[in-house]
Amino acid sequence: EHSIPCEAVDFTTAFRRAQDVLWNRLELWRLWPLAELTRDKTEEHMKPVLKFLDPLIDDAVRKQKCKARHAACGQDKKVSADDDVNLLEQLAEATDGELFPIIILILSSYSSVDRKVLTDELINIIVAGRDTVCSSRLIRYLLI
Repeated sequence: EHSIPCEAVDFTTAFRRAQDVLWNRLELWRLWPLAELTRDKTEEHMKPVLKFLDPLIDDAVRKQKCKARHAACGQDKKVSADDDVNLLEQLAEATDGELFPIIILILSSYSSVDRKVLTDELINIIVAGRDTVCSSRLIRYLLI
């Protein structure tokens, strides 16, 4: 029997609760900032989410920086089919200033991989994946 790691359960629970807070903000429309004058209600729920994602992001950023150092030294290693490159590493490469020079002009402090952009992109992908699974389950239910 396989058990789900505690961190994954904490992540999914916190992620769902943060989305519930966002849904409540939508219901309040423009008045939601008044309901959160003293504190950001998503902050407590995002801590376990970021705790789960940070090691993954740290690893991707570390690999991208290592790759950039090798390229700067003329040791540009081409990615082969045998190399394990995951989606997060691809995002780290895409958020590097090399592919988006306009970002460098906008953000003067921009250097190498932007962790905030990477975190936001990863959360967007997680939400999109969840929405895709939910909608496909609904369609399947309606067709049966």
